[in-house]
Parts: sequence; C-alpha cells; structure tokens
Amino acid sequence: MTATLLTICKDVKFQVEFNPAVVSDYRLIGYENRSLAKEDFHDDTKDAGEIGAGHSVTVLYELILKEPLQTMSEEEIGDLKYGDNYKEELELTGSSSALEQEWLTISLRYKKPAEEESNLLQYPVSYDSYVKEPGEDFKFAAAVAEFGLLASKSRYPEGASVDHVLSVLEGLKLEDEYKAEFKDLVKEVR
Repeated sequence: MTATLLTICKDVKFQVEFNPAVVSDYRLIGYENRSLAKEDFHDDTKDAGEIGAGHSVTVLYELILKEPLQTMSEEEIGDLKYGDNYKEELELTGSSSALEQEWLTISLRYKKPAEEESNLLQYPVSYDSYVKEPGEDFKFAAAVAEFGLLASKSRYPEGASVDHVLSVLEGLKLEDEYKAEFKDLVKEVR
C-alpha cells in the first residue's frame, strides 16, 4: 500500500540505446503503447509515468547480435552515443570484440516529486552483465512476457505456448503470493 501512496519519482522515462557494432537488431517485448518519440525523452514538458516506493519496472528486449562485428555507414551513426567518438576510442584501445565493448546504454530521466526539471542517469551495459543461467526472477519475467504475447495475440509469438509458460513456472519457487496467483491464472487459461 505504501507504494501507491508515496511517489518517489514522477515523469519517469527510460531510453535504451544499443551499440550497433554489437547488436544488429532488437525488439521491445511489451510496452508498445507506452513508447515515446526520441526527442520526447529530453522534453521535460512531456508527461510520463510515476514510480512509487517499492515499485519496480521490468523491460525485456529480444536481441540479435552481430557476428562478426561490422562497421556502420556515416548515415546510420548520426548523433548517437555509439558514433564516431566511440569508434575512435575502440581503434585507440584495440577493442573489437563484443566481449570488450558496451552492448547498450540505459538512460533514465526522472523528476523529484516537487521539482519540474528532470535528472538524468545513464548506465552502460557490457558483456560482464551477461549470465549463462538466468535467475528465478528473470525466468518468471520471461514466463509472464511469453503469456503476454499469447494473451495479446502478438504477431511474433515464435514458439510461445501456455504449456511452455506452465513448464517454466513449475521449475520455480513461487513463494510470492502474486507469482503463485499468476501460475493459477495460467492453469485456468489452459
């Protein structure tokens, strides 16, 4: 209940920029109705979401990595973070593999409840954030996303099925009552 009563951030916006030398393609899973235009991320007059105490947000992307790493045309680079300066830095350091480069940068813009000017935080993500065996929270989030693809009749369901969602959930310790309730919902849908 505290999470709904105490706003700790307002007009919260997330932006993810992928390094095109590492990631050739990506797809946001969910949140299609919440996307902002690129220029709206920096516009403090654009309304965005609130985050309350105890809230968290999970965003999933499907990534396709480049193999081997390729260079980009000047037109593709534009004014992106991973543009000319980044390429020059890589040439100076000799870094060329996906293991040595940033894969993406997560930018977060938010306003404190009583303020009108936003603050910016940026978090680069590289290969050292990758884990071969995802944790329970990630597996649960992936099961919810898969179920969401089915419920929304997504154009990209790939191999999604209610049976697969249940098989993932069966392998998890669902000690949280909301997670257990989700499993019951999936069983009911099946």
